[in-house]
Amino acid sequence: MTVSRPSLSPLGLLVIFPAIAVVHAIPMAIYHSADLDKFGVSWLTHIHAKGWSAFSAPFGNYSPTYLYLLRVASPLLNWLSRKSY
Repeated sequence: MTVSRPSLSPLGLLVIFPAIAVVHAIPMAIYHSADLDKFGVSWLTHIHAKGWSAFSAPFGNYSPTYLYLLRVASPLLNWLSRKSY
């Protein structure tokens, strides 16, 4: 007896992955850790102000991948109010 796995179309993936991301992001939007308040916000505002040139000098102690993802997300600061961070 063979068991067939259900297949998922690319369109299904385009719906499922963003939905999973939103479900995981909701608790993180509510919870603020001390690490985020002390480091993450200052790094994000630094990257947002300087753009890619922020990486010309060391400013953070996390992995470069994390800091690059902050750079990709930094335009979202324009949509946030100053009181939320």
